[in-house]
Amino acid sequence: MSVLDARLDRLMPTLKAKERAMLVLGSLKDGTPEDPKWRQTMPTSQYAEFNRYIGLMNACNIQLGVLIAHIEHVVEKMELRLMWGGTLALVADYAPKPRRRKAKLECRVMDVLPERIEEGVVAEAPGRWKELRAIEVVLDELAREFDGEYPLRDVHVEALNSVRGKIADLRELTPGFDLPEPEEDDLEWVRDAVARWAG
Repeated sequence: MSVLDARLDRLMPTLKAKERAMLVLGSLKDGTPEDPKWRQTMPTSQYAEFNRYIGLMNACNIQLGVLIAHIEHVVEKMELRLMWGGTLALVADYAPKPRRRKAKLECRVMDVLPERIEEGVVAEAPGRWKELRAIEVVLDELAREFDGEYPLRDVHVEALNSVRGKIADLRELTPGFDLPEPEEDDLEWVRDAVARWAG
């Protein structure tokens, strides 16, 4: 055992619960294994506080991670619908105009459908934005408990940023829509969900 390792071993019992949790968070985000001594040397008086931090990390990376993935999936489907509507509009513009009554009715549907698809995306996107922002605001609040560090793995942070960009793209491809900030009820729902999941 090196001199440095010996010193670290002597320091282990003096770590506070939050410091141990921060070490676990760093390990989680780096994808490196935890040092078993972080938990083994912990006094029983720190168990409750340490477990609270671990519960918050789990709630963020498991349950909030699933919510973020769900929003990302929904927004991707909105993108596909909008692209499909654009394709239908191009087909309607360039297709030869039919003479028969049934074909004329189908052609009118082709003229209206892209517009309806776009209206659906414009109506749905602000709600997805509000959900995304509610998650971000609550994560900012939780980061204060972790000395400014997001208790979220990079893969989930990347997904948040991806969804943000996709919604901005949808806004540019449509007549536009508001990007509302979450209301207190939205924030409370996310806070309550995290508290429930954290145990």
